[in-house]
Amino acid sequence: MDVTPLVFLVVALVAASVLLLLFVHTDEPRPEEPRPALITQHYAPGDTVEQPTPYYAAPVPESPDPLEVSANTDRKALLAIALVFGVFAMIGAYYTLQTGIPIRAYAGTTMLDAAKEKQLETSAEHGAETYASLCFDCHGKRGQGDVGVGLPLNRPDNKYRASCSATGQNDNAKTCKQSDDDAIRKFLTDTITRGRAFAPPRYSMPAWGRSEGGQLNDEQINQVVTFIMYGNWDRVLQIREEQSLALEPNPPPPPKALTPEATGQGVAQTTCIACHS
Repeated sequence: MDVTPLVFLVVALVAASVLLLLFVHTDEPRPEEPRPALITQHYAPGDTVEQPTPYYAAPVPESPDPLEVSANTDRKALLAIALVFGVFAMIGAYYTLQTGIPIRAYAGTTMLDAAKEKQLETSAEHGAETYASLCFDCHGKRGQGDVGVGLPLNRPDNKYRASCSATGQNDNAKTCKQSDDDAIRKFLTDTITRGRAFAPPRYSMPAWGRSEGGQLNDEQINQVVTFIMYGNWDRVLQIREEQSLALEPNPPPPPKALTPEATGQGVAQTTCIACHS
């Protein structure tokens, strides 16, 4: 939405109120009244007199004109009314700019929507940086899971806009409901926070949440989830290139299946040794 006309309207209202205030409180210049001449006393030569002291005879102030007083009162009343309406107009204009009500139907996005969209873009950008640093080697350049380690993340089911359409189906022609997006976000958040364990030779995903011993706080995990649901996957390679990092994934070696003896040895070293050392 182009908010320029509305901003201009608010500025015009403020300017009109200021000009009206100046107009009301600026009286017409009164003609300057002639000052009477100084009155002096004259004495004959040789007379002994006190030093004459000039003095100024101040004019007697006139009584205010009742019509002029009434006109000033009317103008001040009009000014008060104009200021009240101006304040309400500015509040209404600000509310309209922020929420889009009642012009949301035909004006497109509002300032509030634009702010949310900007915050979303910022969060997704931070999530892309985290993905490029920590998730790249396992989930691939574009999150398609083509490295053979991590599962694909870049798929329609994980995209927010792949949620419900007007027909009640998503991009995969699956029946959906509006709360699916919340379910996707929760699933991705829980998985990144807690990880996913698989038996060898499959790779297990480590827990990244600090509550589970990982290195990412809740906001960083939220940023990664936002990137998966909203972000542009082309940014991954761009970020890697900007940071002079390798542009090809370097997956970890496959995990080895433990023999029963090795499993028992690990349990003994971590549990039994406390009492049977």
